[in-house]
Amino acid sequence: MWSGNSVDPLSGLTEGAVTVRVRKIVHEVFHGFTSGSIQQVIYQLGTKMLAEIPELSEVNLEANNRTWDMVAEAGEHLGVFTDPRPPYGCLGLTLRR
Repeated sequence: MWSGNSVDPLSGLTEGAVTVRVRKIVHEVFHGFTSGSIQQVIYQLGTKMLAEIPELSEVNLEANNRTWDMVAEAGEHLGVFTDPRPPYGCLGLTLRR
């Protein structure tokens, strides 16, 4: 029996239910949010997860910082021309309640 003053650590054991909700949120944000940067995307993911999943006390997200040079091909279509620069590490975000 848990007798601490904080949240029962066993409340995080949800038999995969939290994982399913996290995946749903990631899908919704990627397909429903237009962003100018990966920073905006991971911030939206983290804030939505904390708002909608009370079992989470912290969200730690990382994303590769990878960009490509785009060029116009055959009119209005865009394509990847080259990847001259290697990725320069990861972007990270930690949000806590």
